[in-house]
Parts: sequence; C-alpha cells; structure tokens
Amino acid sequence: MSEQLRKNKSDGRKNRLLWLMVLAVLLIASVLVLVFMKRPVQDNDIPDAITYGELMQHDAAEVQSLTITRRGEAPWTIRRKNDGTLALAEDPAFNLEQGLAEQLLRAVAVISYDDILTEDKAEYIDQLEELGLAQPRLTLDIAYTDGQTVRLNIGMASPLEDETWSYMLVEGDDRLFAVDKGTVDMMSLDRETLHPVVQPVIHKSRMNRITFEYENGTQAAWQLMTDITDSDVDAAWYMTSPKRYPADAESISNLRSSIANLRVGAYVGQATDENLTKYGFARPRFVLTIHQAAGTVASSGTNGAASAVDYPESTVTITVGGSKSEYVDYVLVEDCIYTTGHFGIGALMDMDVTATLSRYPVTMALGKLKELHITAPDRDEHYILHRETVVGEDGTAQEQVTVTCNGQPFSWEAFEAAYLRLETVTVSGVLPQNASIGAVHTTYRFTASGGQTVAVSLAEFDAMHDAVVIDGSAVFYIIKNGMMFP
Repeated sequence: MSEQLRKNKSDGRKNRLLWLMVLAVLLIASVLVLVFMKRPVQDNDIPDAITYGELMQHDAAEVQSLTITRRGEAPWTIRRKNDGTLALAEDPAFNLEQGLAEQLLRAVAVISYDDILTEDKAEYIDQLEELGLAQPRLTLDIAYTDGQTVRLNIGMASPLEDETWSYMLVEGDDRLFAVDKGTVDMMSLDRETLHPVVQPVIHKSRMNRITFEYENGTQAAWQLMTDITDSDVDAAWYMTSPKRYPADAESISNLRSSIANLRVGAYVGQATDENLTKYGFARPRFVLTIHQAAGTVASSGTNGAASAVDYPESTVTITVGGSKSEYVDYVLVEDCIYTTGHFGIGALMDMDVTATLSRYPVTMALGKLKELHITAPDRDEHYILHRETVVGEDGTAQEQVTVTCNGQPFSWEAFEAAYLRLETVTVSGVLPQNASIGAVHTTYRFTASGGQTVAVSLAEFDAMHDAVVIDGSAVFYIIKNGMMFP
C-alpha cells in the first residue's frame, strides 16, 4: 500500500510540473503577441505606391505632327501627309528615313510619366532655372488627328546618380513630372539623323585600281595587271605611283579588305558650298578613289538565301574633310556629307605605302611563265617553256612542260628546282633616299603566257650589295650573288 501511495504522489508531482510548463509557454506567447501588436509600422511593411501614369493615349497613326525644339536651335517638324507618309514641314524635299521618323511619332502617341514630383506649383515656381525649365532643354509640340495638342517642356536630368529621369512640365498642368531618360534621348537627336545613310558600294573582288591623294598634292596608286576573275589576283597588283613596282600579295589583299570594310556613319548634310567650307572640304586632307570592274558578287538576302548580283563598272570616291573629334572625321561621298570613324579611314591616311611593295624580286609564278631571258656581260641565256596537255591512259589530262635554253633542250626538273629557289629570294633592305646606284650588270626578263613582261635588274650599290631594279624602279637592295640561276 505504501508503495502505491508513493507512486500516486510521484505521479501527482509530475502532472503539476507539466501543467506549470504549459502555463509558462502560454504566458510567453501572449507577451510576444502584445509586443508585435504594439510595434511601430515600418516603411518596408507597406508596398510601394504606383507613381507612374499616362496623360493621354493615342494610336501611332493618330499623331499628326511632332515639333522638336532644342534650346538655342531652330524648331523642326515631322508632319504626316494625306497619303500617310512623313515629311519635314520645313523642307518637304528632305529625304526622310520613314522608319525612324515613325518611331518618333510612335514614342509620343502615349504621353506618360515616371512620377509626379509635386502637384503644388508654388513648390517649384521659384526653381525653374535650377530645374532647367526656365528655358527648357527640349520642347515637344504634339498634334493629334482628333484635334488634341500638347506641349511638353523638358529640363535638367535628375541630380541623383542612380535616377534616370528628367524634369518635365506639361503646358496647362501645374504638376511637376519626372519623365524617363529613353524618351528624352530619342527626342534629342539631330534632324539630319532622319536622313537615310547610303553606304558606298565597294567590293574587294571587283577592285582593279586604287588611288590615294594627300593634302600636300602627292599621290599613291595601285593597279591590277590582269582580269578580276584571274585565279591569282593578289599577285598581279602593281604600285603605279609614285613609282612602278610589284605589290606584295598579302599586303595588297589586306589593303583591299580594309577599303571594302569602310562605312559611313551619320548623315550630316548635303554638299552645299556652305557645308563644304563648314566641314573642312575646301582643302581635303585625303581623297580615296576606288575603281571597280563590272562583275558578279555573291550576296545573301534577308532570308539568308545566296544569290549572284551583277554590278556595272563603277568608281567610288571618298573625300576626307575636317575632324569632328579625335575619333570622328567628316567624309564626302557623292553629294552627301557623313561622319565616319577615324580608326578605319585614318589607317589608310597614315599608312606607309612602301609596306605594300613586294620583298620578293621574282613575282611571276612558274605556272604562268613562258620565257626567262638572262643577260650579263658573260652570259646570255634564253629559256623557253613549251606547255602541252597530254591525256594519260586513264583519261586524265595533264600538262607536260619541256624547256629549251638558246634552242637546246634543258632539263625541266633542273629548271623547275632553280626557279622555285629563285621565287624564295628576298631583298635585304630598303635603299637609302638619294642612294647612288651604279651600272646594271645582270637582267632577268620574265615573260608570262599572256604576254606580260617584268624586268628585274641588278645594279652595283656597294661592295656587299646590289640594288634591285624592277621595271626601272629601284627601292631595295640585295646581298651580292643573292639571285642565282640555275
């Protein structure tokens, strides 16, 4: 019995302890609820209020006209004509880029704002100068086909670094608005930006003559000595001014690529006498002239399909006038003045034209050679290559070459090996200006299958070197006995 009583007492103590713990938890919970109920409401507990809105809304086709006035400049107006096309009211003949002009009208079809900064005019009326609204940076006058009109005056941009809006007043409305940066930037463009930009048509594969004219009156020129369809066009270019000399195949290829990649930027204006003087064309700094033969060029359409386009013979002239900045130049193409990046045209203006000259005295490929005539005081060797097509037993056509020297048979294998070595010979350096050159002692005259001839002569320069004279022009020197044949 006593054991049972002790057990009952023990159970009773456990039950009382459990109830006390439950009551304590409930008390703590009640206190926490009271604390949170009395806690002050924080700003971030309330969702941000919507501050943006629209003043008026129309379809883009309902915008009749838009007049843009920038501070200190004359206003200009885009007007929708009866046929739906757009034109400049001040100059109906202006070639207006319809797509870009339509974007401007579409942007003002809906007049919206980012925020209402204040509804009380008294709060800002004395600060118009500080806000850039005493003389607005930008004024937009918009007219709609339903007769509604609105004037927007836009001032300074927000002074806060992380904000991208400007101050705006709407005529007839006392509120001060914030308008987004995108709208302001779009409406701040120059009128001339609406003129289409027509890129000059230049194809690397059609070029057959290139001319540089410099401000000081000097000139550099290159010419292709074969047809543009030749399989080895790059090796057939010659510098023709200031001297006649074979061009380096890789250098002339890079030059043609650079020219083909030239692009004009923004339209500036027509080539009127006033504009030509204003933008530095009274005395051009550089004139690039590209002559292009008639030819067919592969082109890709908007759907990606390839097609062949025939182009007529043409000449493109790009004249460089003044500089807009360190990185932008003014250029004249046909009757229009544009901007262009200095990086592209400047590389041509500053180019060392002698870098395009071949460092290889022998430029005629063996596959095109018909005759090689070598003359020197102690030798006169005239090699003639006879080529014929032979059909083998398997029906395959092959070219067979035989060689004669002064009318006597000569080993083709020996000739081929010697000529290939001759093609690898390079000059040793550039002759000094006004270098004194002695008499010619050896001449190699190369004649191609098509009849073209190149004369490479060696003349005394100093005890260790000969001057290399190609078609009468001496530019480089070579180590003595550097050209040996066979």
